[in-house]
Amino acid sequence: ENAVKSFLEAIVLKDNEKAVECWSKKYPEFFVALIVSTMQKSFEEAMQKDPESKLILQNPEVLKFGLEKNIQL
Repeated sequence: ENAVKSFLEAIVLKDNEKAVECWSKKYPEFFVALIVSTMQKSFEEAMQKDPESKLILQNPEVLKFGLEKNIQL
């Protein structure tokens, strides 16, 4: 659960290094890199479609709070 939250937070904050670290070493590096880049691109495209979401991203503390409170796994 914490790894998933950390991964999503890293994607939203564009911290690809942290996103990669959230994955188990049993997965090949190329696979993890592909997943991270695909998720990053998908997230950026979603932000383009929803201008209000961009306001949240301007304040990382608000974003982190939202991720902590709203992600129910």
